[in-house]
Amino acid sequence: MCWKSYLIRQNTKRRNTMTLKPTLFTIIIGLLLVISALVNTSESRLSISNAQEQGEHCVVYAEATAPGSSAAPVAWRGCYPTFEAIAVATDGRVHLPPSASPDDLSDDMLHSQSATDVHPAQSSFVLTIEYDDTNYRGASLTTTGMMPCPSDGSAFLLPSLGAWDNRIESVRLYSNCNRAFHYENESYGGNYGDYRSDTPDMTSMRNQASSLKICQNCLAR
Repeated sequence: MCWKSYLIRQNTKRRNTMTLKPTLFTIIIGLLLVISALVNTSESRLSISNAQEQGEHCVVYAEATAPGSSAAPVAWRGCYPTFEAIAVATDGRVHLPPSASPDDLSDDMLHSQSATDVHPAQSSFVLTIEYDDTNYRGASLTTTGMMPCPSDGSAFLLPSLGAWDNRIESVRLYSNCNRAFHYENESYGGNYGDYRSDTPDMTSMRNQASSLKICQNCLAR
């Protein structure tokens, strides 16, 4: 009887051990997954924090549309950690050092023609530079087009602003663009601000714009 009892106890221990091993394995895997998630979250937050500290300088391209149009092709051309983004905005015509800020950009720079340009007619033109802080500070959104703002009432349209929704606080105008409408809703809806020159503080429309219409001589709607 003692021998039988011993065998029974050994079999019971073996079964318990076999049951325990998968349980421990599952717990260890679960802990590793939790730790990995925490590390990834921390890295993601750090990356976002660094991007905010450095500032983001984004570029978007729009095509001119005839008066009365409400839609046109728009191409986001990326965001960059420095204002060297202006090289992207001008198709390489204008280059600034990595330490440059939008304040360093002048009309003369935008209108200069590099001797290395093979197809100057294809260079993009800067229409406006939008800023997420007053007085032309902080991150920037450079809007571009294939031509300066025409005088026939055509306009460059951005029906939505993506990550730039409700961020713009000041704006500068270039390339014969005399009007920059900033609408509080997408697709040019709601209240709007009509900015006809460089504006260091958009006051009531600060952090309100969700769509843009840029032109030399056009109507708000």
